Amino acid sequence: MKKMIKKGGMIASAFLLSLMFITSCGKKNEDTQVETATEVTQENKELEEAKRFAGEWRDDANNAILDIWVSSDAVCHGEIIVTNSENDLTFWYFTGTIVDEEIVYLDGERVDAHYDEAGNVEDTSVYTRGRGMIGFSGKNLFWNDSKEDAGEEMTFVYYGEY
Repeated sequence: MKKMIKKGGMIASAFLLSLMFITSCGKKNEDTQVETATEVTQENKELEEAKRFAGEWRDDANNAILDIWVSSDAVCHGEIIVTNSENDLTFWYFTGTIVDEEIVYLDGERVDAHYDEAGNVEDTSVYTRGRGMIGFSGKNLFWNDSKEDAGEEMTFVYYGEY
């Protein structure tokens, strides 16, 4: 009888350990599901925030166009085009993320383009690794270019979908 109680106690202990393991696995799975749901919700919020910037924006006073499109991972891609004269354009390209409700970029590039009489273009890369941000001022966008303050006087008005 002693052997049976002892053996039965070991079986009961093993059973309890199995239950504890299964319960803890279920708990980890529930925690993982909650974390995953939280991550998805945060990603959706970031994507929706980024989409507010998407589209074509114009600053007619400065002959400037700002196009912003958003990838599925909430990364904002942009191009700013300023017409300096009939034959000269300046392009700025950037890729940024939303930080405190603004697009912040660290990879800005400026390219100057000159078109000759025959329509041929000569591109000159002025700089890369420019930094800056784009944010809302009311319903309009403003641009703060940390490299050369090119956006200082610009206010972009929404023109339509890109």
